[in-house]
Amino acid sequence: MEYNESAEPELIDYLKILTRHKLLILAITILVVLVAVGYGYYKTPTYTATADVLLSPLAGVGVQNQASNQNLTPTFIETQVQLFNSAEVQNLVAAKLGEKPPPVSVSEVGVTAVIEISSTDISPTRAAKIANAYADSYVTLLQTQVKQAFAQSISGIQQEIDKVQNQITALNQQISSAPVKQQAALQAQLQPQISSDQQSLTVYGNELVDAQIQQQLTGEPAQIVSPAVVPISPSSMSPKKEGIIAGVIGLLIGIAIAFFVDRLDDTVKTKEEIERISRPIPVIGLIPFVEDWNDHKTHIAMTLGQTSSPIAEAYRSLRTSIQFISLDKSVHVLQITSSKKDEGKTTTVANLAVALAEAGQRVIIVSCDLRLPKIHDYFNLSNKKGLTSVVLGEATLLESLQKVITSRGDLKLLASGPKPPNPSEILAGSKVTEIINDLKLMADVILIDTPPVLPVTDAAVLSRIVDSTLIIGMATKVTKKQFTRTLEILRQVNAPLIGILLNGAIPESGYGGSYSYTYGYGYYDSSVNGSINGAEITGRKQKRKFKVKK
Repeated sequence: MEYNESAEPELIDYLKILTRHKLLILAITILVVLVAVGYGYYKTPTYTATADVLLSPLAGVGVQNQASNQNLTPTFIETQVQLFNSAEVQNLVAAKLGEKPPPVSVSEVGVTAVIEISSTDISPTRAAKIANAYADSYVTLLQTQVKQAFAQSISGIQQEIDKVQNQITALNQQISSAPVKQQAALQAQLQPQISSDQQSLTVYGNELVDAQIQQQLTGEPAQIVSPAVVPISPSSMSPKKEGIIAGVIGLLIGIAIAFFVDRLDDTVKTKEEIERISRPIPVIGLIPFVEDWNDHKTHIAMTLGQTSSPIAEAYRSLRTSIQFISLDKSVHVLQITSSKKDEGKTTTVANLAVALAEAGQRVIIVSCDLRLPKIHDYFNLSNKKGLTSVVLGEATLLESLQKVITSRGDLKLLASGPKPPNPSEILAGSKVTEIINDLKLMADVILIDTPPVLPVTDAAVLSRIVDSTLIIGMATKVTKKQFTRTLEILRQVNAPLIGILLNGAIPESGYGGSYSYTYGYGYYDSSVNGSINGAEITGRKQKRKFKVKK
C-alpha cells in the first residue's frame, strides 16, 4: 500500500496551511517591508519633467519628399514616437545638451495626437532641460524635413517648366531659321508639338502656383504645447508608499513560500491528513500539544493530579472511545505502538491507564519495550524487577507487579526489568504469552507498551498475542511515508488495528477547532499539589509543568 492523497484540497485546507505558517509569512512580510522602507529612506530622490508635442496633419506634401495627404493615423503617430530614437534627433539633442543624450520615455497620450516626452533625473532642473531638448530637437527636425520637401517639390516643378519652355524656344528658333518659303510649312508641321508644350507649360505653371500657395498656407507640422517645467516634488515614491506596496508584495511572497515549504514538509500535521492515510481505520483520539513533551528528564502521568485539565479530558475522551469499541471488539489486551521513537507512545500508555483505572477498571501496564524502557519513570517506580525477571525465573509475576496509587481504581505496572541482549526473541517466546494469559485473570484491561514499529520488529511480534492495537502518531514529527509503512507492516502480520491516536494535535485538528489550556471553561485550579508514589506534583497557572522530584 502506498500513500496517495487523492482527495482534492479544499479552501479550508489552504487556510490551514496559512495558519500553520503564519509566523513565516509574517516574518517574510516584515523583512520585505523593512528592506523597502530602508532603501526608500537612503536612496536619492528622482524628479520627472514632461513636455507635450502636438502633431498636425500635412496636406499636399509629405515629410519624406513624397506627395501625400497625411492623416494622423495610429501607425503614423507610432512612427513619430520611434523617431525620437533616430540618429537625427539624438544628434540634435546632443548638440543642445553638450553631452550624450540620456534616455527618455516617449509615448502617445491616449488616442490623441499629443506625444509626451518624460525625463527622469536626480536634478529637477536637468530633468526639465532634457525633456525640452528632446521636444525642441524633434520639432526642429520635423520642420526642416517639411521645408525641404516643399522646396524640392517646387524645384522639381520649376525644372519641368524650364524644360518645356526650352523646348518651345527651340521649336520657334527652328521655324525662324528656316527659309522663308518653307517657314509656313514647317510652322504647320511643328505647331501641334508647340501647342502641346504650351499646354504642359500652363499645367506646370498652375502646379507651381498651387505649391507656392500651399507652402504659404501650411502650418507647423508639430509644436510644443506644454514645455517641461522644473518639477517641485520628487516623482519617486515616498518610503511610506513603498512600504505599503512592499507589504503587499512581501505578503504574496510569504504565502508562496509557505505553500512551497508545506509542500516539502511530508509530516502529518492534522487529523484530516492522517485519516487519508489510515482509512478505514479511524482516528479515535486527539491529544493537544504539551510544551515539555520531549523533556525526557521529566516523566509524569498527566492525568494524575489534574482531574479537570484539558490534557486529562483528552485522555478520558480516548478512554471513552476505547470503551465504545470494546462493545463490538475485545480490547482486553491492548497494544500501543508508534512508527518511531518520541511520538508520545509511553506517555499515552501511562495516561490512558490512569484514565481507565479512575473509571473503576482493573488495569495492568506491561512494559514490553525492552530496549528503551521508561514507563516506570512516569510513576516513579523501580525497573529492577519486571517482565524479563519473570521470563528468566528470577522473580514471580506477583512479586514483579508494582501498584500505582490513583484516586480510585486498581492500576498495576509490570516493568520491563533488566535489559536482555535479545529482546525480539524473548517477546516471541511462549513464556511472554503465558505471562499475558496470567495477567488476563487479574485485570479488565492490559496495556502493552511496545517499541516503535519501524526500527525493530517487537511490535509486529507481539501483535499475535494482543486483542487490539492502537497506533500513535505525533503531529509534525512522523512523515506520511513513515506512517504508511507502519500500517503496511502491521497489516502484513494481521495486527488487530482498532484506531489511530494523534498526539501533539495542533489547534486546527480539534473537533472544537482549538485546544487551549483553559479549555474555555476555566478548568483546573490555580494550584494543584499532591504526590504519586512519592513523586511531588506542582501546579501553576497558565502553562503548568508537572515534574517528578527525585
